[in-house]
Order: sequence, then structure tokens, then C-alpha cells
Amino acid sequence: MTTLAEYLAESLISLGIKNVYGVIGTSILDFVDTLYSYRDRIRYITTRHEQTAISMADGEYRVSGNYSAALVHAGPGFLNSLLGLGVAYKDRVPILLISGGVKRRLKGSNAWLEIDQQTIAKPLTKYSVRLEDPDEIDNILRKIVRASFTKPYGPSMIEIPEDIWGRELNIDSKPPKIDELKTPLKRPSIEDIANDRVKVISLKKLFGA
Repeated sequence: MTTLAEYLAESLISLGIKNVYGVIGTSILDFVDTLYSYRDRIRYITTRHEQTAISMADGEYRVSGNYSAALVHAGPGFLNSLLGLGVAYKDRVPILLISGGVKRRLKGSNAWLEIDQQTIAKPLTKYSVRLEDPDEIDNILRKIVRASFTKPYGPSMIEIPEDIWGRELNIDSKPPKIDELKTPLKRPSIEDIANDRVKVISLKKLFGA
């Protein structure tokens, strides 16, 4: 059977992600090990700081148009990525932030590395979620991509608890493909352009421009 880490790696590949930028930590170690098994299809690129990792994912999308991802450790690793996450949100860059999280049995106990990452990320993302049930990974990924690629575009964040990376999944669905989930861009008609032009002229007259 497929583990959560394997399914996520396959899904990132299916979504067209070629590079994952990150800083390793215990909460994401199992996933980094899994990515190594897929190294001929997707690259894990180590950076010196989480802000650099998410900025590199942001830059890849801006330069190439490729969907990209950053991978960070729970707690301080996640917090270090927030500046880059905010920039991506402001500039409407659809990237994926994957963060480790404390084990499910430790949630709510003020454990080492525990902060409310989902709530902190909410105002800086199109969609933020903590995955509690490994079998929900496919549904969650589809929500993430739909949110990120619905105008206005923007980043999304998923937090994955340390104890579920190796869990075997009971799902039959195939990893999602990005073209199935993107909202098609509508080319404006001549009438739309003309109407927008009329609105601009009216506003100029209104404000004496």
C-alpha cells in the first residue's frame, strides 16, 4: 500500500512540481527521505533558511510559470517562512507551503514546536489546513490547488503532523493533475474591453483627471 509521504510525492509530481525547496527538521524528515526515492522525477533542494526556501519557490513560478513548493519544519521553521509567504500572497503567486506539525496526540498540549500554524497562515494564504486524517490528503490537495489557482491567485499551506508520514492510505484515487483543477482563464471579449474603457473615462471625468 502507499504511504502518505509517497502519495504526496506522487501528487507533487502529478501537479507539475519539479522542485521542492526546504530546510530539514524532524517533523518533515520522513518526507525528505521519501523525496530522495523520487529524485529522478522531483528534486529536493536544501536552503540555509526557510525564507530563502519559500522565496525560491516564489521565484520559480514567476520566472517559469511552474507550480512550486517549499518544505519547512514545524514551529520556528514555519514562522521563518512567513515573510516570503506574505510576499507571495501580496503578489498573487500560487505556491505551496508544506509544513511539518507536532504529532496528533500532542496537539493542544503546548508541546515543543507547537503553535497554531493554520490560524497564523490564514490571512497570508488562499487556503490553510492541518491534515489530521491521512486518507483526506487527496481531497485536501484538490482544495489547495483550486484555491491557489482561482483568481486572485495566491499561496496555500498544508501542515502535516510528524506521526502520519508513514501511514498507509486507504484511498483508490489517483494523484490530481493541475490542469483538471485550475480555473480556466477567460479571455475578455471586445465588449468587455470597451465597457472597461468607458468606466475608466467616466472615472476620469468624475475626478477631473
